[in-house]
Amino acid sequence: MAKKSNAKSYVFISSREVYGEPYEWQEEFKEDTYGFIDPLLPRSCYPEGKRAAENMCVTFKEQYGVNAKIVRPAHTYGPGMSIHDGRVQADFLKNVVEHQNILMKSTGEALRTYTYIRDVVAGIFFVLLEANDIAYNVADEDAKITIKGLAELLVGLYPERKLKVEMKIEENQKGVAPFKLGTINSEKIRALGWKPTITIEEGFRRTVEYIESSNQEK
Repeated sequence: MAKKSNAKSYVFISSREVYGEPYEWQEEFKEDTYGFIDPLLPRSCYPEGKRAAENMCVTFKEQYGVNAKIVRPAHTYGPGMSIHDGRVQADFLKNVVEHQNILMKSTGEALRTYTYIRDVVAGIFFVLLEANDIAYNVADEDAKITIKGLAELLVGLYPERKLKVEMKIEENQKGVAPFKLGTINSEKIRALGWKPTITIEEGFRRTVEYIESSNQEK
């Protein structure tokens, strides 16, 4: 469609999953550094699919001159999300709005970078309208937190609910991202003038308010 309409710009929303699992020496991912993906694992269909889609953007840019751009958002959350989407933050939010203790099914050591939806959308438009290069990370590096830390943060936001974080570690979990480090660097998009504006505490507080007002818990 972008080719046929001679679109001024086209943006593909990819994922930090294109980076795969970091090697031992990798502390974060920039747009030109990649980790390891095992194509023989069933879950690899997701990151491999994103890599293939990004390559299609590059080939259309090369072959047809389509001004393709790629956005790789960090873990995104906020009003509009469903508490039933299967992601760990959705499960935790469901616990909070239903006044249940958060049940951890792993040690929660995995480190993630969470970014509020409004900041991600702003980043997409920065890339679409201002960027000259093809690929950009969109991440709030001030919102790096472990899975366990996120559970504790959500419990701490509502002390009056007297919730706790409980551990029930499961072995041989399926469909779970294998990597413990999931942080991405956003220096490149910050150079365009983008910066996140909503802290992780305020972002998740707004998200809980949205979920409760939309009666998703029912």
